[in-house]
Amino acid sequence: MRIARRVSTAIAAAALIGVAAGATPAYAGTDIGWIEVNLPARPPLGYNGAGKFESNGDLVSVCDGDADGFGVSAWLVDSEGYELAPPVHVGGKGDCATRTRNLREGTAVKLLVCLTKGSVGSPCVTSRLGAA
Repeated sequence: MRIARRVSTAIAAAALIGVAAGATPAYAGTDIGWIEVNLPARPPLGYNGAGKFESNGDLVSVCDGDADGFGVSAWLVDSEGYELAPPVHVGGKGDCATRTRNLREGTAVKLLVCLTKGSVGSPCVTSRLGAA
């Protein structure tokens, strides 16, 4: 009798936990760590510009690493390269900027980071796939 009562209590507890866990769907985003973009003649130490994406808060950050006359811009794009949100831009050695982009949970994203001069962005680096 005690064993049957313990088993039925354990089953009831497991059912409650399952209902509570199923009540709030959780989305696990995938961050994109720092990716660097450099001028072709750049030595391997340091960077001209860099960007990253943090899924918690949909944060895009960019940093300018050199006083080279270029700014740095980063765009969130989908897997086909279409822009999902406005770019984040910064210019000036040592300057960084972070902006939130408020994407739908689970959206597949890539980060496109470019050195920019005027309206021209080149060179550019595209990240692996992440998720908001």
